[in-house]
Amino acid sequence: MSTRTSRSIAKILEQVGKSDPAGLPLEARRLAGIERQVQACLPQELADHCHLAGIRGGCLRLVVDSPAWAARLRFHEPRLIQNWVKQGGSEIRRVQVKVAPQQQPRALPMRKLTLTAENAQLLEQTARCIDDPRLAQALLRLARRGASPRR
Repeated sequence: MSTRTSRSIAKILEQVGKSDPAGLPLEARRLAGIERQVQACLPQELADHCHLAGIRGGCLRLVVDSPAWAARLRFHEPRLIQNWVKQGGSEIRRVQVKVAPQQQPRALPMRKLTLTAENAQLLEQTARCIDDPRLAQALLRLARRGASPRR
């Protein structure tokens, strides 16, 4: 299990290469432009699953949402580098592909709720003591769904 330590915004901005917060939008636009350039080099179906994670040390880091897309993207690595060089970029020498599946909520298995005979009897008793007729009727309906002690 890994632990994360908190970092100040100034440290994060230094890692981006900007100590001035005003430079952050410029960096964001630069990275968005690189992502568009990368996606333009890929088939549309692959580009839809590929996102820029960053550039560091001459390595273009890309994230895809499944191992299947990662394998297909690795075949396009030479083409990405070649296209980058053609457009005058000298920063990228290799491509690193990571898989980060999109989080989807897991469906919980439906379980059948049962009402014991004792609980059904308690609901009936409670319904008799309730002044609100609608609430009493609802409790009686619920009690009838449970196991009846008369059976």
